[in-house]
Amino acid sequence: MYEQDYILRIIGLWGQAIRRALESLRIGHQAEALEYAEQAIRLALDTDPALALRLTPEGLVAYLGIGGDIDSRRAQMLADALDARARVLLEMGRDGEADLDTARADAVREAAGIEAVSDFVLELARDDDVGDLRQIGEDIDVAVDEITGEDV
Repeated sequence: MYEQDYILRIIGLWGQAIRRALESLRIGHQAEALEYAEQAIRLALDTDPALALRLTPEGLVAYLGIGGDIDSRRAQMLADALDARARVLLEMGRDGEADLDTARADAVREAAGIEAVSDFVLELARDDDVGDLRQIGEDIDVAVDEITGEDV
């Protein structure tokens, strides 16, 4: 019970961090957007994002696989957070770092057998406006439902 509540809370916080990163980027607050994207990485990994950002794509996959199989839900969250960070870095003109984050995200997805960016993040990324925050909150709930297989 407590473990499930904790997992749902982490997923909710991760969704908020992704949403805030993309919202901040849309309104031109790039440094803030980068902080939120890195917060999402922290939540997905449950460790300092600096670790993931120092590793090569292959090294990150090896790190995720320590102790057995890669958790596909955690991998999806991490890959989406890396994609969000890459989007921010591109806007900041830091193309090399953005390319590396994209490569990390692709490697994580491939290793976990995930084919694409989650629908939740795609929808946020496509939206040119900040949009209705209530709808974004509902989208987070739907994403949590998809990941956990339960209603929140």
